[in-house]
Amino acid sequence: MDTRTEPTLSLDNAPPAPQPDPLAAALRTPPAASPALKFWTYAIYAGLWALTVLLGSKAPSSTDTPTAVGHVIGAGLAVTIPACIAILILSVFKRFRTPRNRVRIAFGVGLALLGVLGAVSGVGFYQGKQKAIAYAEIRHVGELMRTAMYAADHPPGDVPDIDPTPKARGAYGQIERGVKILLGQRLAQYRAYMKELDDVRLSELFIANRLARDRGLVESRLILEQSQRIVQKYSQQNQKLLADVPLMIRGLDLSEQQKNQMIEGALKARPTQKATLARNWDIERQTLAEFEKMINLLDDNRRSWRAEHNEIVFDQDRLLARFQAHQQTVRRLTEERTRLELQQFDNLTSDLR
Repeated sequence: MDTRTEPTLSLDNAPPAPQPDPLAAALRTPPAASPALKFWTYAIYAGLWALTVLLGSKAPSSTDTPTAVGHVIGAGLAVTIPACIAILILSVFKRFRTPRNRVRIAFGVGLALLGVLGAVSGVGFYQGKQKAIAYAEIRHVGELMRTAMYAADHPPGDVPDIDPTPKARGAYGQIERGVKILLGQRLAQYRAYMKELDDVRLSELFIANRLARDRGLVESRLILEQSQRIVQKYSQQNQKLLADVPLMIRGLDLSEQQKNQMIEGALKARPTQKATLARNWDIERQTLAEFEKMINLLDDNRRSWRAEHNEIVFDQDRLLARFQAHQQTVRRLTEERTRLELQQFDNLTSDLR
């Protein structure tokens, strides 16, 4: 009979497992970041610093050295502090305390900052482009209108219509639209004003043949009286147009904050614009007053002048000198009125901000 038995495994007499050496574990070198990771981390932060210096503010002048140095130092702190804070917070967890993981944290934070700064830069570039489009269009429309309204070889009918549709987008497109609306309203008033003056024949007031046929210069005085009423009418309408600017701004597709800022700027500029408008229409009244003095001179000296080849010819030099002095005053007033009108266009077509 076979009494052999199969051997069995027993752990009772097995040697104990080797214990980890605490000293060796303490002396073990933590995993370090790879050279590639370090390089790209440094590259990201160098790029962030350069971009922050470029976009942070306008470049200081060469004579402002302390400001330039402070700006550069501030840019360096701005891009490194977020990474330091992230490393400090995540160091609560033991696994993130190794040099490699800390570089990884810095790398991740740098990528995030680069993405945010890139997005901000992209938005800024887009806004800058729209601003350039809007203001270029505003200046173009303003120049066309100025040239057509005040060039000697452009009658009022040649003033082009103004399409308020903006070419820019976003907030600057709405600013462009608002300025075009104002210019269009100003153009409509100008056309209506000139038409009514033409209807009462103010441009024919000093045509010599008409004056010669005007007995007692009754027709001439009627032309002046009607012209004075027209000036009064449109001076009031012009002031109302200025007063309605905030209402027009409210109709633009802008945020309430943007509307309020534009209205605040318009209200600050209103006293100056109102004074300019008042002076403009005062010049129109003074011009008509000079016309009236010229008509009175002709009426009081009816036998001392005549119409020859559709020109007024005086028999006395002193009367001619007085008449020419009034003409010179009218010319000076006209030049001042044109200068004021052009100044108004320049103010209106400048940054409406």
